[in-house]
Amino acid sequence: MTRPLIVVQDSRETFSPPWSPDIEVERAELECANYSVRGMTASVAYKVFWSLDDMCASLDRDRQAFDVMVRRLTAYRNRVLIVVGGTTYTEAERYVIHLALDSGLVACWPANAMGATGMMAWHFRRLARLQELN
Repeated sequence: MTRPLIVVQDSRETFSPPWSPDIEVERAELECANYSVRGMTASVAYKVFWSLDDMCASLDRDRQAFDVMVRRLTAYRNRVLIVVGGTTYTEAERYVIHLALDSGLVACWPANAMGATGMMAWHFRRLARLQELN
């Protein structure tokens, strides 16, 4: 029997996304991301904006703070910036893509929350399996 995957969700994150039943979620304060994996919080950081409006609001409020958050993410070996629901490349999305590319981040735009959590779960399971093998 395999151990359940335990996702760490930042304690300040207000949205609880839909995870598959085989994933357990624990809450803890994460430095600059919303999600990580138990035992790998020093190397895995996923920053998720649950809507394009959420990301744009973050950029509008304080672009410098947004840039700092992106730079802080680069300290993590496995780092991903996710914007849920982006379907066209707006000026804000292009800005984030350039930031991500310049910072060595992976940026992606799943269509909905289920797509985001499914993608994160797949990657988290892969990372956990690689850690077990080493």
